[in-house]
Amino acid sequence: MRSELAASIEEQGGTATQEFHELGIGLRAHVPVVRHGTRRFEVVRFVGCDGPGWLLRGVLTGAAVNNLQAALELERIFLDTVVVRGTVDLRPRDQLLLTPSQHTD
Repeated sequence: MRSELAASIEEQGGTATQEFHELGIGLRAHVPVVRHGTRRFEVVRFVGCDGPGWLLRGVLTGAAVNNLQAALELERIFLDTVVVRGTVDLRPRDQLLLTPSQHTD
């Protein structure tokens, strides 16, 4: 999945490199965006983990790209996510329904 994502970014004129962090191997990318008619590049981080029949992918933007504290907060949310795959048959790349936990502290 990382190589496909990197290839897609590069086809659009961006760049993507692998990076290693607490969540495993991810991508740091310069992604082309158009805002108010101007094309520019934004730095984003793609993180992910997978299990049997699922892949959880996250995109970190803004302060979480270069600020360690902001990144750690978002990475903690990602690490605390529980995937309950269920038994529904899905094709590869079909999205699973996300349901927020009803748990409160």
